[in-house]
Amino acid sequence: MIDPTRRATAADRSPLVRMARRAWDEAEGQRGGPQFLRERGPLAGWIDRLDALIDGEDALVLVGGIDGVPLGFALAQLRRFDADETVVELPALYTEPEARSVGIAAGLMATVASWAGDVGATGLDAAVLPGNRSAKNFFESFGMKARLIQVHRRLDGDG
Repeated sequence: MIDPTRRATAADRSPLVRMARRAWDEAEGQRGGPQFLRERGPLAGWIDRLDALIDGEDALVLVGGIDGVPLGFALAQLRRFDADETVVELPALYTEPEARSVGIAAGLMATVASWAGDVGATGLDAAVLPGNRSAKNFFESFGMKARLIQVHRRLDGDG
């Protein structure tokens, strides 16, 4: 049975780090993934700050699972631009492959969206790598729309 989405605790550190590393590995194999991970990757610093993020007011770390086993997580962070605009950024949303399409990610996303409303955010942002149509479709099912397509060309011949 799918567990209700809940806030992560310090006791969730090990499964969160494991899932973050799996998310990183998956992203590395996708088009644009290696560069994205170098620039903005979910593992590039937030694991070192995980305990502070779990306890912080400007971040939300969630866990979702089945029968008490954590199988998905989300990290959401507030980004204040000025007094009139605060965006919730979603640098990480991941579900283990064997638990996809059962509603864990939807539960995580719904909780993030609810939290964004509770904190008075004016927007919700997430990044999707090119070619990851299932992630794009997932976010669109929550009313999100692409607002930026970033293009790149390597000049050193490495792809």
